[in-house]
Amino acid sequence: MSKIKIIITSLLICFIMQAQEKSEAENFVIAFFKKEKIDKITYTENIPPSHLEYIKDALKATTLQIRDTRFAKNIDEMPNSILFTSKEMDYVYKEIEDNNKTGWAKGKLENSEFIASEKSEKYYGIYSFSKPVFLRNNTLCIFYSEGNESGMLATYIKINDEWKYYSGFFAWVN
Repeated sequence: MSKIKIIITSLLICFIMQAQEKSEAENFVIAFFKKEKIDKITYTENIPPSHLEYIKDALKATTLQIRDTRFAKNIDEMPNSILFTSKEMDYVYKEIEDNNKTGWAKGKLENSEFIASEKSEKYYGIYSFSKPVFLRNNTLCIFYSEGNESGMLATYIKINDEWKYYSGFFAWVN
């Protein structure tokens, strides 16, 4: 009987430890804001509907991306261009839209303030972001973020287990 208790206890500990590990998407978002040198933000769970339309339009219009050499590092390790399929772009938009409905962002950033979207209009400089969408065996990521009167939908490429900016679909500044 004691062997069964030990096995059950061990399994419970394993499940608890796994539950505490962060997903690839959470790790991406945390690393993104660290790279931007933003320690603490106020953010909400949803991207505004009008911005979702811009994302949809950009993804439908884009199948080829040329690397953006202005901001990218490790240029020699990156392909000159990435050809996305229409199926990939449809998948990316569906993932962004579906996760926007579920409020995926809530609780993803430590030491930051989360504000429900219905209250977010009262705040200035509030951030929102999509759930990162990973493609091609987690070697490409498409991610939308906005805050402080600007936003960007961009592609990131994984090089040596680190996500590097590749190119933007679009960016806006207010």
